[in-house]
Amino acid sequence: MNKRKRSYSDIQPDGDYVPENEAESSDSDYHKPTNDSVNNKLIHSDSEVNPLRLWKNLLKLALHWHKRKTYTKKGTIRQDINVCKIFFVATLGYPPENDRILKTLRKNELGSVAPKPDQRGRHPNKTKIDEFTISEHILSFRPTISHYRREHAPNRLYLPSDISVVKMYNDFKEKHPNFKISYNVYRLQVKKLNISFKTLGCEECFSCGTYIRHEIESKHDGNNLGCEICSAWKFHHEKYTTSSEEYQKDGAIADAAEATEERYSRCC
Repeated sequence: MNKRKRSYSDIQPDGDYVPENEAESSDSDYHKPTNDSVNNKLIHSDSEVNPLRLWKNLLKLALHWHKRKTYTKKGTIRQDINVCKIFFVATLGYPPENDRILKTLRKNELGSVAPKPDQRGRHPNKTKIDEFTISEHILSFRPTISHYRREHAPNRLYLPSDISVVKMYNDFKEKHPNFKISYNVYRLQVKKLNISFKTLGCEECFSCGTYIRHEIESKHDGNNLGCEICSAWKFHHEKYTTSSEEYQKDGAIADAAEATEERYSRCC
């Protein structure tokens, strides 16, 4: 909405005179940092709606009910001053043709002392999808970080190449028959979790690749502790083997805790 200041000297009120300092004061009060509800109350306090009266629109050849609205400036010294709509809108800093806020307030019931509160955002979105249930099912396939792509961890997760989104989606429909979602919604949730099914070009990390080339050249079996490369790889092998075992244990503990929580929820 375009809000710009206007010159008040070329706008004449209906029969009365409003000092320019009062008009400027109303403009500054209206544009203080606040919400629309407070601004609506400010405009509502400066206007009143007269009882309905029937008038005939000769151009459209139809009868219309019309709420006649008058606009009053609250004077600081004198009594209230009746002004035209153009002057009233311009005092608030709007262009003369922009009277949408007045049309909105005109919908208030007669005799109301305050404008209707803003009803936007009061109702939940009926079409909102429960992403938690979908994410929980996707993570049940245990996506892991890559042993040979540590720079992506933990942002990028990987699943075995024999698993596909189609298989996961079909499994989701079997386990949640009452949860109606499309394949595209499920696929986008997999993408949001940053899970990849791609077969990477390098199947070994740098340490493993170095050892494999060394093993071919030197004919070592990895147990040659006198070799620096063999000793480093043996230590590296023990580390990632232990990490993999701990990950599997954590997954088993999480499954057990989830099963216990599910049994407890059924009992209660």
